[in-house]
Amino acid sequence: MKKPNNRNQLKKLALSILVIIPLLITMNVNVAENLMNNRPKLSVQLWSVKDVINTDFKNTLKKLSAMGFEGVEFANEFGPFVNDAKGLKAFLDSINLSASGAHVSFEQLNEHNFQQTIEFYQQLGVDTLIVGWDERAWHPEGIIEVVKLLNEIDKKITPFNIKTGFHNHNYEFNKFQDSTYWDYLATHTAESVVLQQDVGWTTYAGKDPIEYVKKYPNRTLTTHYKVRLPEGVKNKQPFIGLDTIDWLNLLKANISVGGTKWIVVEQEEYPNGLTSLEAVALSKKGPAVKFPPPLVFVIFILIGYALQDVKLFNITINPEMKSVTTAIGIITFLAGFAIIAISIFAFKRAKTHIEPWQPTSAIISTGLFAYSRNPIYLAFCLITIGVGIFLNNGWITLSFIPSAFIIFHIAIKKEELYLAEKFGEEYLQYKGKVRRWL
Repeated sequence: MKKPNNRNQLKKLALSILVIIPLLITMNVNVAENLMNNRPKLSVQLWSVKDVINTDFKNTLKKLSAMGFEGVEFANEFGPFVNDAKGLKAFLDSINLSASGAHVSFEQLNEHNFQQTIEFYQQLGVDTLIVGWDERAWHPEGIIEVVKLLNEIDKKITPFNIKTGFHNHNYEFNKFQDSTYWDYLATHTAESVVLQQDVGWTTYAGKDPIEYVKKYPNRTLTTHYKVRLPEGVKNKQPFIGLDTIDWLNLLKANISVGGTKWIVVEQEEYPNGLTSLEAVALSKKGPAVKFPPPLVFVIFILIGYALQDVKLFNITINPEMKSVTTAIGIITFLAGFAIIAISIFAFKRAKTHIEPWQPTSAIISTGLFAYSRNPIYLAFCLITIGVGIFLNNGWITLSFIPSAFIIFHIAIKKEELYLAEKFGEEYLQYKGKVRRWL
């Protein structure tokens, strides 16, 4: 019986992976394109910058526009335009912003104030008025009245081409009857009433925001993207992408099920001395690096292995020297692993994350990091070279060059920008003393 050729089997595996990877990339690109083509617009709740919106209204809106926001959601703060909705609309137009909606109270929509409120927001171009807070919404008798008011306002406001809705906090997810107050509100109001989910408070209450988008289709026309970390959660930060929420699948649910037209970023916490505008910018940015960078090296090693029989970069080794080159390959390989092990220990000692998609809480500038700002990426270069020498494969040996080039552009540059924004002068001084590689 002919023995199976393990080497050929490995090559077939490598070649299969090479076929699958482009397909997966293409699929991801298509998914991304679909998401972008159907994506909701991006707004920010002005409550997030309440400290500066009161003192510098116009410049604050200009800064939010410069960040890339397409709209703002008002919370009863209009600066010098408090009695001039048309003037405010013109100012928003001049800085490429729209009014994505507004938070109001039931009082502003009562019989006495209804017409004045509607006229103001019509002139401003607002088509969604959300009741942002009412303590009756989590009391057994009060929730019945809230539902009644929402249904009455919905009928009254519809002829003006404006929708009304309600915004949750954590209290609405307290148990009521067979479910929660929020479920009662959702099932006892007209489907035209918007359920503006605050995913931060939903998560804080121990509920799944994705599940609630899917539970009530086409009702989350505007959604607050905010982080409110549940009690007991450690090593996370109150910023989008640095927390516990599955944002990608939430966005997919918003688009495919929720009918969401506006994503509204809301920031209520400003740790590490950040200003409100800096915190909003960080949440809007999300994680800089969203995948394990070492995969780049692995992919190129597989490509090099699949090209083993292409002799261009293969080196003929004297049999007498085979043991020497094998030893060099093993030593280089182990040196890379040793650097990674030492670096992992340094991260643990500094109590900060090694993963680039997790928040960094400290700059490491001692040990290996006193000689290279990226010893781990350097280690993967050594590992790649070691594997190539061990296998007598020139393709693998030299693949560290394109791998390092790609890593620089898709990971290192983003990491450096993130660290500079977060640590400021401390990181810039470190950057000025220590080289990127060696």
